[in-house]
Amino acid sequence: MKKIILGCMAVLAAMSMAAQSEVSPENYSNGNPQSVTIVVPSSNQPVQNVYNWADHRHNISFSVGLPGLYSTAISGHSWRFYLAKPGTTTSGTTGTTPSGTTVRSSEFFCGSWAFEYDFQILRWLRVGTELNYEYWMGNTRTHDAALMAKVAFTYINQEHIRLYSGVGIGIGMHFDGFSDGTIAGRYLPAIVGTPIGLQAGNAKVYALVETNIGSASFLRVGIGFRP
Repeated sequence: MKKIILGCMAVLAAMSMAAQSEVSPENYSNGNPQSVTIVVPSSNQPVQNVYNWADHRHNISFSVGLPGLYSTAISGHSWRFYLAKPGTTTSGTTGTTPSGTTVRSSEFFCGSWAFEYDFQILRWLRVGTELNYEYWMGNTRTHDAALMAKVAFTYINQEHIRLYSGVGIGIGMHFDGFSDGTIAGRYLPAIVGTPIGLQAGNAKVYALVETNIGSASFLRVGIGFRP
């Protein structure tokens, strides 16, 4: 029995010495063992930011372009000159007044200007509104304006490019101011179709080009922002 007890004490002493040998003096501070920090090497590759269209739903744009086909038709404008005196007839860039005088008009187009805001509801669908204004200056000053609600269908919606088509409907205003002080105006329905539109840039700022049929510029370019 005595031998068994002495054997157990020897085993315990050996285990104690082994445990003390596993902890080096360098791992002690003021008698307390310090924790060991394992450092995992990090990758040198930068984190890629993935474009998410839902973070850029708001679109604000300004543009300028050629006359709208609808306003040109109802006003009797040519794309560069037109005879604007009441009762005259036109032929090309000249016309004859009732008194028989031939007149060449000096009027010209001052641009079709547009402000547009829209909201991207879905990746392929956005809705918004557009205010369009055209001005012809010269013997007769003609103003055409239209306020329309619009829907656009986006075929490609990526960070650097958006390709889309759309339609819009609203109300238009047409006013003529003649040289004798007479003003004639009327309200008309406004409608537009956008066969193709392109936005190119980055997630925040982009350039745009559009073709339109109706109450907006036939061909226009502009700049837009996504707040």
